[in-house]
Parts: sequence; structure tokens; C-alpha cells
Amino acid sequence: MTSCFCTPDGRVIHAVGGPINQFTLLQEAEWAVDVYKQMKEHRIKDLGQQANFVKAAHLAEFNVSPYHFESVARSHLQTAWSEYNARVRKYVVAANSGTPLRPVPSVETFARRSAARLLGMEQKVRTGIDQSHLIFAAQPMASVSEIGPRVFEELTGEKYVQDRSLVYEAAEGVELAKKKCYPLIFIFYKPDYRGYPSDETQIITGNLLDLRRNSPALRKTVIVSLPIREQPALTQLVDLPTYDLHGYSSGNTIIVIADSYGRQIVAEGGGSQINFENLSEGFDRASKIASAARVLKKIRIIEPEPSGPPPVNHSFH
Repeated sequence: MTSCFCTPDGRVIHAVGGPINQFTLLQEAEWAVDVYKQMKEHRIKDLGQQANFVKAAHLAEFNVSPYHFESVARSHLQTAWSEYNARVRKYVVAANSGTPLRPVPSVETFARRSAARLLGMEQKVRTGIDQSHLIFAAQPMASVSEIGPRVFEELTGEKYVQDRSLVYEAAEGVELAKKKCYPLIFIFYKPDYRGYPSDETQIITGNLLDLRRNSPALRKTVIVSLPIREQPALTQLVDLPTYDLHGYSSGNTIIVIADSYGRQIVAEGGGSQINFENLSEGFDRASKIASAARVLKKIRIIEPEPSGPPPVNHSFH
């Protein structure tokens, strides 16, 4: 997940991404607000001048002057032209095939990115916050639609996905589980090169579906299948807890058994190493929790109205 701090017209001043704590998020948001306030105080309204102001603010984090940075960028113009032409060719191929397109930055932007990479190596940049300062030193005040995908990929290390149909479908399943008080079975998987579930994931999913058909209790469940990289988006969309899946990186598939509110009961991963016996025990616990929730829900529905005289409406004039 990334958070972009923007002007009212959608120009990005700063951004943070990846796992960060609340203190860091607040600190970086205050940094962006302070830069914006300074622009307002200096009455800087021209977009080009705003971009130069924001660029200088990001470079100041490394004690580098904008003049020096631009000088380095100009020295990379020849290489930048090669990058630009290669991207234009890819853009044309993508347009002809109907693939979703990303804007092609200017030659100057490619040159500034090269300068930013060099600055990052010189400064031995390690943190995501410093990486963000480099991104916006090279491309200050870009629109969210223009720079959002790059910011997401560079700050999280994940691939930006434009098609959100899978995560919306998963969100519908989670909402159904809450409404019906059914346990949830999450199948998180690493897609293959085509973006589809791997053979391993399909086999495990088939095994779960077979178990579901043969078990009356398992029929009252909601199965949600989603790429692992989209799990953070799902947790934000339907207010789920964040699952720690890093301990199951040896396989392409992770199974999480949860109650109807998405609270994890048990998790298994590692492909052929998945312990179905452990999953079964976890499901039994989740099923009992869900059954109790359904009973409580029925009791609330048929709860009689309180006896006694009707409430008196006091009006004062």
C-alpha cells in the first residue's frame, strides 16, 4: 500500500509506501503539508515554479542543490533519449495489442531519474522514505495518475495491477460471510507468469472444493481466492486484519481459515507442505464460532419488544 500526499488538484508532493508505522506516516504527511504551506506563503502558483520548489525540498533532504542535480541530469541526456525511444516503441506495441498503457515520461524526466539513481548510490539510500524523496526529486508535482503506478512499485516492491476485478470479487465474498455468519477460507496465491493461479494452487483449490462437497459443515463457508500481492488492498477495502504471510514463502499457495469477520484462526502454506489436518482442526473452531454467531443473530431478530407503558414524549416550549 502507498499513501500519496497531494495538492487539491491531484499533484503529488510526497508519498510513502510499504510497511510503516503510524508515527512515520504522520511525520511524512506533516513534511508534505509544510512544503505546501511554504508554496502558499511564497504565492507560487505557476506549476513549473511549484515543481522546482518541491524538487528543491526533496533534494534538501540530501543536502544537494537543484543546480548540481540538474547539471548531473543534463549529462545523462544521451542515455535518456535511448530510454525514451525504447519506451515509446513499447507503448506503440501495447497500444496495438490493447494492453493497458502507462504514460511515457519526457526525455528530461528520464535524465532526472538517472541523476536520482546516481544520487541514491552516492548517499547509500536504504529506506523507503529516502527512495520517495529521490522519486519526487526526479518528477516533482506529477499527477497521481501519471506517477502513481511507479511510486507503488518502487516503494512496495510489488507489481501495480490496474484490473481490480479480483479484489472486488473477493470483497463481495467477505461481506457475504459477515452477513451470513459463515467462516472464511482464504486462498492466497502467487500468480504464474500469465497472472493466473499456478498448477500447485489449482490442485490445492480442487482438494478444498472436494472437501467442501463431502462435508455438510464445510458447505456453510465462503472461499475467497486472491493473489498474495492484492491482500493489502482487500484488507483496506473491507476492513480486514492484516495477515502476516511472510512465514509461508516456500510455496505458491497459502490457506488462511478465519471467522466470519476475517479474524485468523489458523494458516498453512508451502504447497505440498500444507498440513490439511491442522486446517481441518482450525475450520472446526471457526465453524463453532460461526454457529454461535448465527444463533445470537437469530435471538436478536426474534427478541420481544420490551413490556410496559409506551415512552412519554416530553415537549418543551
